[in-house]
Amino acid sequence: MSNTSFKWRPLLDTRWGIEPSGDAPTWREYRIHNPSGTVTARSMLMRYEIAILHALARNYYTGKGAIVDGGPLLGITTNAFVKGILANRAISNKSKRIFSFDLFDFIPDVELLDPVPNRNGSFFDSFLELNQDYLEYISIAPGDLLQHPWNSGPIEILFIDIA
Repeated sequence: MSNTSFKWRPLLDTRWGIEPSGDAPTWREYRIHNPSGTVTARSMLMRYEIAILHALARNYYTGKGAIVDGGPLLGITTNAFVKGILANRAISNKSKRIFSFDLFDFIPDVELLDPVPNRNGSFFDSFLELNQDYLEYISIAPGDLLQHPWNSGPIEILFIDIA
């Protein structure tokens, strides 16, 4: 076993609520355990990447700036950030610390969205369903990121998956 895999082992502990449920060819499927129940969703991110986001919010986030989640798609990254903040004992005010930006436009014929309902050309409902227990911690901005000027102070963690 290499040192790298050993260092990652604590980050992959799934007791914080996101675990792989299988693999699709490109998209990985995860079970997201929330207080109101378990939701299944897909992401291109590997579990290591999701674990990094959770660990950043849990272990390194100081609260001096915002966490910006640029391109959460179905909301797994936002969910990981929220669960990290909730486990972060150094942060007392956890409300509206995460800013999630996405078009939330349904894209036909994309494998990721096969099981996702197309409601009025959007999958925003799926994002809300996945994060319904944590909405008090998230400021959600549906639409074109370029049309949303930033006026919420410093940014401490910036995750770009929208590129």
